[in-house]
This record gives sequence, C-alpha cells and structure tokens, in this order.
Amino acid sequence: MTFGFRLRFTLTLTLLLATFAVAIVSVYWFSTRQSFHDMEKASQSIAIDALVKVEIQKNESMARLIAEQLVNPLYFNEFEIVTNFATTALEQKGVAYFYIFDPSGRIIHDGTETIEAFGSILDDPQLHEAFNERQLVSKTTGNILHTTVPVLVGTQVLGGVRIGISLTVIQDTSAQIQEELTQIADNEADNLVKLLLLLTLALVAAGIIAGVYLFSGVTQSIVSLTRSMREIGRGHYDVDFADSSAQRNDELGELVRSVKGMVRSLASSEKQLREALSMAQSASEAKSKFLSSMSHELRTPLNAILGFGQLLDMKKDALDANQVKAVTHILRSGEHLLTLIEDVLNLSQIETGEIVLEIVSTNVAPIIYQCIEMTEPLAARFNVVLKEPSIADDLPAVKIDNTRFKQILLNLLSNAVKYNRVGGSVHLECTVSGNAMVRFCVTDTGIGIPENMQERLFTPFDRIGREASLIEGTGIGLNITRELTEWMQGRMGFESVPDKGSSFWVEFPIA
Repeated sequence: MTFGFRLRFTLTLTLLLATFAVAIVSVYWFSTRQSFHDMEKASQSIAIDALVKVEIQKNESMARLIAEQLVNPLYFNEFEIVTNFATTALEQKGVAYFYIFDPSGRIIHDGTETIEAFGSILDDPQLHEAFNERQLVSKTTGNILHTTVPVLVGTQVLGGVRIGISLTVIQDTSAQIQEELTQIADNEADNLVKLLLLLTLALVAAGIIAGVYLFSGVTQSIVSLTRSMREIGRGHYDVDFADSSAQRNDELGELVRSVKGMVRSLASSEKQLREALSMAQSASEAKSKFLSSMSHELRTPLNAILGFGQLLDMKKDALDANQVKAVTHILRSGEHLLTLIEDVLNLSQIETGEIVLEIVSTNVAPIIYQCIEMTEPLAARFNVVLKEPSIADDLPAVKIDNTRFKQILLNLLSNAVKYNRVGGSVHLECTVSGNAMVRFCVTDTGIGIPENMQERLFTPFDRIGREASLIEGTGIGLNITRELTEWMQGRMGFESVPDKGSSFWVEFPIA
C-alpha cells in the first residue's frame, strides 16, 4: 500500500464519515423541528380554547349569582342594595362594564358613583333573547365577553343583569404559554446542535484514528528522517538511516534512498572542497609571501636608480636637452614603479592581516589641504582644475589612522584627475551624514564608468578596459582604498554617470 493511497484512503474515509453524520443529524433536525412547530401550534390553540371556556364559565357563574341576589331588592325596590351590588361587581378584576335593567330594558344602575346610563333603554337582541327565553345568554364581541341573565320570580321577569368581561388576560396567558413553548423548542434545538457536533467529531475522530493506524510506520520513518536531516545540516554526513525506511516500497522509501545518495554526494563534494580550499589557502599564503618579498627586493635597487636619477637631475645644467629628457623619464618611471610596488605591498599586507593602524581622533582639515597641494602637480600635468575643498568650520573630528586616511584621499584625488577630461575639474566636499559619520566626497567631471562595468570596479588588477590606455595604474588602488576604509570602521561608495563624471565617497565615525 503506497503512501499516496493511504493518504487518499484516510481523507476519503474521514470525509464520508463526516458527511454521513451531517446527513443523519440534519434529517433528524428538520423532522424534530417540524414536530415541535406543530406541537407548539396545537398546544397554543388548545390552551386558548381552554382559557376561553374557563372564562365563560366564570362570568356566567358570577352573573347568575348576582341575579339571584337581586331578586328581593328589585322586587321591593330597594335601590340602595342594587347600587351596592352594581358598584361591587364593577370593581371586580377584568370587568369591563356592569348593567342592571328593569323589565323594560331600562338601565337602573351601571356601577358608577354617578350613574351615566340611568334611564337608557338598551335595545339589544341578546337582552331580548334572555328576557324572552328566561335564561342566560353569552356572546363574545372583540375582546369582550357579554353575559346577560334575567332576574326571575317564578316566570315573572323583575329585570336583568349584564356583565362584560375583558379577554385580555387570556391573550396575555396565551403569549406566556407560547413563549414557554418557544423556549422549549429552542432548548431542544441547542441539544440537537450539540448532538450534531458530537456525532461529527466522533466520526472525524474515527477517521483520524484510522489514519494514525495506517500511518504509524510512516510517522516513525518521517521522525527518523527528520533527525537525520538535522544532523546533515550540522555537517555530519555519517548519519545512519533506518534500514526499514529505506526498504519501503512507497514514496517515503524512495525519498530516504534519494537522501542517502545525496548525502554520499555531499560528503564526497565536501572532501574535494576542503582539499581545494586548503590548496587555495596555501597558494594565497605563498602569493602573499612572494609579493611581500618581491616588493622589498624591488625597492632596494629602485631606490638606487631613483637616487642616481635625482643626482643627475640636480646637475641638469651640465646636460644637453636629450639627456635632461632621459633623466626626467627615468625619474617619472621610477616614481611610478615605486607607487606600483607600494600598492602591491599594501595589498599583500591587507590580505595577510599584517597591516597595523593607529586610530586617533583627528581634525582632518590640515590633511585635506595637504592632499590637495600634493595633487596639484598631477592636476597641472593633466590640465585639470582642483577646486577649493568645501570644509565646514564646525566639521567634527573623526577617528582615523592619519597616514592611511591621507593615502585614501590621495588615491581618490589622483583617480579623479587621471580619469578626467582636459579642462575638467575635481571637487572635494566634507559633510556630516545622518548616521554619526563624516563623508568625504570627491567629484570629477570625467568620462564616468559604464553601467555594465561598475560591478567590476573593486576587483583587484581589473582596470575595466583601461589596460591599453596611457593612464598609469595597476587596478588595485580602489580595492586598497575600500579595504583600508573598512579597516578603520568606515564605508565607501560611488555614483557614476557615463560621459558626465563620477563621485567617490568615504565615511568615517565622528570622534
């Protein structure tokens, strides 16, 4: 049974069980809900009918009792007793009105202290029916139950009594009953919802248990594989995979076998990489030693050549024009060669970490003017204007190595001059940046750097297409400048637009 088949089987089983649970409880829900609705209607109707019947019986009993008690007062015309009966009856709860009639249907009393309807003849079919039939008559109109009873002595009609009872009490009781039935239905609905959730959760749990049973071996294999991958991530390639996982015939077994092959390949590649790295480190150390030794060895004869050249230059009055030209060429070439040797030596020291810096708090204005002065002969030779540097009076001191800082500025200024155009200009500006740093930016109006070559700018010995030009250089000056800047906890960057010029800047922390 493959991993994919187990997964599909488990998901399908869980879904079917959940659907089955929902279907059963939904059918039970709707049928029970309808039953409660019908029961609620029937109960409400039965309750209202029973209440109306009770209220009619109550009103008829009251009317008969009052009619029996009024026989003597009406027969002997004792109107004071009639008044007391009428007043007492009207004060009963639920009584809307109360009338006492004489045999002609004339109202004798209506229960009020000031008789409002005295002497009025009530021409009503219900009253005539009660008098003619010598019996009680009840009738409901709107929310009032009207009950009329004749007052009899034998078969003689002495008068009559009519009581009106309000059925509002019945309506209030019916509303209360309906509210109670609704509450019962809502409680049952809540119970059904809980039953639905419990049944659904039970069936889903059954599907999950089935999945756990089917995937028990898979889970152990995944845990073992995860532990092995964690060890591989730490660089331990001699991990031991469980043989049972590798022997599986499903997708997990294929994964374990693939990982084992990958680990063997990684172990072999790492071994080769370590050997290559060791060889590269040995070659780099040999190169650095060679460059350092070569630089020292070359400077000794070069200093002698420069010394003899300077002696000849001091006596150039005794030389003819060709000899003076030759001496000038010797001195210029020697100085250029000395610069190249110094650059190579600096690069060697940086790579081997032998460079020593003395970081101090320094007021850079004197160093800047000194660098401008030292660059002026080169600017004059290339016909480039060195503008007055922009230095604020309140420029703070910075933490630098003075010698290396001077070397950085001279490198940036000399590049701005050499890669400028005839009649161009170079400007040095000093500003305080927003991150507690002082920025020194050298801007030229030269040829700029093409965008497709800017990423190669700091690659050692790469002059980005200027190798065949007459401009002197080795292609390591900017690399040395950036390394020295970073050694002094500074930063370096640039902006360049082809045919418009470039701006190179370095930043150092404020002291």
